[in-house]
Amino acid sequence: MLKAFYSDPHFGHKNILKYCNRPFKSIKEMDDTLIENYNKTITPHDTVLWLGDCFFGSLSYMQDILQRLNGQKYLVLGGHDGSKTKMCKAGFSVVTDYCYLIVAKHLCLATHRPFHEKNKECVGAKLTKGMINIHGHTHDVVKKQGLSIHVGVDAWDYYPALIKEIEALINTNTQNNLPK
Repeated sequence: MLKAFYSDPHFGHKNILKYCNRPFKSIKEMDDTLIENYNKTITPHDTVLWLGDCFFGSLSYMQDILQRLNGQKYLVLGGHDGSKTKMCKAGFSVVTDYCYLIVAKHLCLATHRPFHEKNKECVGAKLTKGMINIHGHTHDVVKKQGLSIHVGVDAWDYYPALIKEIEALINTNTQNNLPK
């Protein structure tokens, strides 16, 4: 059963500290904090759906980080991730371009980038009226805009976005946005 979403940690990415004004003095401090926050929230028995832009570094670096993180990890690829094969070798159980799931009794499309028809990472995906798009990529601190929910670590104080928190966001004012 899905416990949380996790997106855009950018493990090993020095420039993300500056680009996103992250409150860390070094990559090591950022990586260690992200790992600590993740493991405070996720147990070895939990499942987490990652929505891309996970790592900057070698395969062995990715494997080291993923081995230190609890739970079973599924990945929706982001623009900075490697191939499906490489990401499976890194330690993800499932790797895909997008996925559909039910959250709070609503059909959702999970993508790395906010969905739009020209999104090259989501070829074949369809977002129908009333469907919720759960995504990462933006590095915004806003968690919800209309039927779009951002689960990147920058919006969640560098923690995974728990499914119960996503359900609460979906249930807040979502009924007003659904087709009649």
